This record gives sequence, structure tokens and C-alpha cells, in this order.
Amino acid sequence: MDTKGRLLLVDDEKDITFFLGELLRGEEYMVHTAQSGHEALEILDGNRIDVLITDVRMPKMNGIELINSTLKSYPEVQCIILTGHGDLENSIEAMQAGAINYLTKPVNYDLLILAVQKAFDRSDMVRSIRENQIELEMLNRSLEEKVIQRTEELVRANSKLQEALDEIKKLSGLLPICSYCKNIRDENDKWVQIETYINDKSEAEFSHTICPVCLKRHFPQFSK
Repeated sequence: MDTKGRLLLVDDEKDITFFLGELLRGEEYMVHTAQSGHEALEILDGNRIDVLITDVRMPKMNGIELINSTLKSYPEVQCIILTGHGDLENSIEAMQAGAINYLTKPVNYDLLILAVQKAFDRSDMVRSIRENQIELEMLNRSLEEKVIQRTEELVRANSKLQEALDEIKKLSGLLPICSYCKNIRDENDKWVQIETYINDKSEAEFSHTICPVCLKRHFPQFSK
């Protein structure tokens, strides 16, 4: 059966947890009960709890200590404290510990239901904000990875461009060339054909032809 949410009710008086638990189950909440702070922490460790309602005065671990321990491990849990009449000091301490509301004993059932409804509304809002934060963090990580990848690509492209510029500088510098055969002496002190040298140093390709001057000189019969 679908429920409005999961709630943990803690009081060392078993009658109180029984009657308040039955009341809240009648409002379609899933209710866990505990008679001590330590038992409550065990339940929190094994179940998703949206709202915690706890008495202040309990042996070994009081309600303030329970709230501190709960919010340290499960900061999304909404806490309501139960106090005795006129116990203002405990109420203030509970709010400082992180409780969002307090109710005095004997508990007014209408006020209890209203406080629980508000606590669950706040729980839904907190979980929604948290889910949005997680989604934004994932989006930011994805964008950071893309920026890093793009930056690395630009660095590699810049490196290749620099290598090309360096080669161009080499080609534009003073080259030893034979006055007769036109071979070039490369950086390894070897003589190579000019076509071979330029092919090795650039992406240029050659197609052999003959200029008009050479055509007239060597093949006058074809020149006009």
C-alpha cells in the first residue's frame, strides 16, 4: 500500500509510541517506533526515514543527542521534538540542534498531524533540491570533461601548427643548393633532389612540365 512517507517515533514510554503510532498509521504514514535513542539509530541505519519525532527526556541518549546524531549522518531527515509543558529551555536547545518544530506533552493530536504534514512537505522540498543539486553536479562534471577534452584537442592542434610553422621557417631560410644539378643539402648533410626535400618538409606535390623558355631552347621545332 502506498504511504505518505516514512516516519520514526521515539519515546521511552511504550504506550506513547503505540498510541501515536496508531494515530499516524491511520493517516497513511509508514511508522517505525523505538524506545531508545540507540534503537532509533539502528532503525535509521536500515531504513529510509523522512521524519523523526522524539521525546527529549530519555535514558542513556536524550532527544537532543539523538537529533544531533541523526542529522550528522542523515541531514535530510526532518526532526520534531516532544517536550514537557513549559520546558522552554529544551525546546530552544532542540531547535538549535536542528529540529524544525516542537510539541508539548500531552500531545494535541490535531497539532501533531499538522506538524507532521509540514515536516513531510519540507522533506519533499529538501529531497527535490538535493536531487537538482546532484543533477547539476553531474552536468558540471560532464561540461568540465568536454572542456578538458576540447582544450587537449586545441593543444594538440596548436602543437601540429607550430611544427608546420617551424618547417616553413626551415624552408624559408638559406638552403645550400648545387649550382648545376640543383640538389639540396639537408640537415643531415645529405644531398637530395629538390622535389624530394620539399616533399619531405611539406605537403606539396609535384607534376612535371616544361616552361616556355625551356621549350624554345630545347625543342625549337615545337615553339612558335
